Amino acid sequence: EGGGGAQTGGRAVALPLYDRFLFPCGGYPALRGDARGGRARRGLPLLGCRQSLRGRRELYARVGRGQSESDDCGQRIARSRADTAMNAICLVGCGAIARVHVKNLAGKAELSFCSRTRASAEALCRECGGGRVFDSYDQVLASDVDAVLISSPPEAHREQVVAALAAGKGVLVEKPLCATEADLEAIGAALCDDSLLMVAENYYYKPSLLVTKWIIGQGFIGEVQRVETGKRFAQAAAGWKSGYGALLEGGIHFVALGADLFGHETIRRVMAEFPGHVAGKPERNSVVRVVYAGGAELVLRYAWNAFSPTKGIFQHSRVEGTAGRVVFESIGIYVRLKGRRLRLYFPGVRDLMGYGAMTRDFLQCLQVPGKKPYSDFSRAERDLGIVFAAYKGLEGRQ
Repeated sequence: EGGGGAQTGGRAVALPLYDRFLFPCGGYPALRGDARGGRARRGLPLLGCRQSLRGRRELYARVGRGQSESDDCGQRIARSRADTAMNAICLVGCGAIARVHVKNLAGKAELSFCSRTRASAEALCRECGGGRVFDSYDQVLASDVDAVLISSPPEAHREQVVAALAAGKGVLVEKPLCATEADLEAIGAALCDDSLLMVAENYYYKPSLLVTKWIIGQGFIGEVQRVETGKRFAQAAAGWKSGYGALLEGGIHFVALGADLFGHETIRRVMAEFPGHVAGKPERNSVVRVVYAGGAELVLRYAWNAFSPTKGIFQHSRVEGTAGRVVFESIGIYVRLKGRRLRLYFPGVRDLMGYGAMTRDFLQCLQVPGKKPYSDFSRAERDLGIVFAAYKGLEGRQ
């Protein structure tokens, strides 16, 4: 859903440059009246709209609502009642990425900890000011925690996710959801109608992606014909990451970003090249081309072995349409519209990577019965399907 923009004489108007000041953390989309005082429409806030600070904050808190399931009155009432109670969440795996999640969960959930070694779990527990420490994953599942946040290596995800779902726990699992097609099939088979499984794919929640989708939804660039995205920089693969390809471990972010611009449009074929790949070793450089049934294509370039003086910052992604294009800095600092209208948007840096909005989505799913996350199994299945199809070309070279 992109929603309506401001209406002037029946014509949609893009926001000018100065509206960057109305883009705090995830300031899209919001409900407001149009520029002529008409009925409320969904879109970006307009400069000059009279709105209280509290009201604006409430509107901005609805980040991602336009792209997930409808939020009816019953859900809003249930959420309001649940806001005062904190859910109990156990962090399974207490490494670097767990610390990122802790920053967004602090004060919003009762945290407990479990890791491969008790020492690492206790270390993170101390950093967070206390909490329960479990000696084993079995203890976690037998406890009264509401959910688990799995930050273990990908090879452990299948067993941990399936066990948590069977125990009736909510699950937020780090990307990639799993490492093999067999694992993906097993996780899918473990899902029930009332299961809560969310993949921690923060790129879905980046303000820059939401703004880009809004521009496309407004028809400012016509029909999307081609998307080019990716990131090329130098990164050492240390620890367990050294055993996985760059496309699966890091490039999956940009697969998600690019594929989400096409929704669930049917994929006709996936082709891939892996420049400089050494047989028997994980790839570090990939060029993937996805062709959709309607003829549009997604091109992804991702590498961990490319020189970049800015470490990947200020590299650009492009969305080419029949009537214009969107060019955005791949990390998400700014979005530029080029076509019949020329506009520059600054979506905001407070939640540049989308972790805050992603965390809110998961917490709301825990608090509101029946609510499903945007970053769900179907999207993970779509994204991993592209990666696994790309890797088919490597099978004969291993």
